[in-house]
Parts: sequence; C-alpha cells; structure tokens
Amino acid sequence: MIPALTCLLLPYMTGCSAYVRDVPAISAVLQNRAHYTDKVISVTGHVRDFDEWRSHRGRDQEFFAVCSGGCIHVFMYAHSPIRNGELVTVSGHYYQAFRTAHNVYRDEIEATQVLPRE
Repeated sequence: MIPALTCLLLPYMTGCSAYVRDVPAISAVLQNRAHYTDKVISVTGHVRDFDEWRSHRGRDQEFFAVCSGGCIHVFMYAHSPIRNGELVTVSGHYYQAFRTAHNVYRDEIEATQVLPRE
C-alpha cells in the first residue's frame, strides 16, 4: 500500500486513486451524473441564490447554487462568509437525487468545505 503522503507529493502514481480527490468541471458532472453520485468531489464556480438560516433546533444551515457552465445546488450545516457572485470551490458528497422526508433535491452537494477563490 502506498502511503498517503507519497500520493500527495506524486498524485498520479498508480494506487493513489483512494487519496486523490475528484475535481471535475460542473458541466462534466451534469453530463455524467450517475458516475459522480455518492462520490466526494470539488467544483469551482460562482455563488448564486445564496440563503442562510437557523433550523428549529438551532443549527446553522445555508443553501446556494455554484455555477460555471451549469449549476449544482449546495447544502451546508454552517454559516460561511461567502455571498452571491463570489468565486468559490465547494467540496463534499455529490448526489444526483438527495431525498429527505418531504423533498427530493436534484444535483446537490452536501458540502464539507467552501473556500473562497481569488
């Protein structure tokens, strides 16, 4: 087994696929949804339709779309300092269809990280 540090230094070595995060274009994800479903991906685009709120249980949440040649919805359990129009990179699990008790959300990333870009 190849150590994770080696894969960070030389990410294209054989056997590193478990350590290398998938970084597709948003349009590539939308064209091949089934391939990316339930995988951790990172996408970069501009924020659109940003909305944040606090749940009935007091948990911070935000929802927005990240767009670049198409849009993917993003949900995150946190409040971040981003705003509409900003260029960001979003990392998290991609779902072609994310089901809750009452709704189905299509093309969504449940984000673990949102980083502003320059």
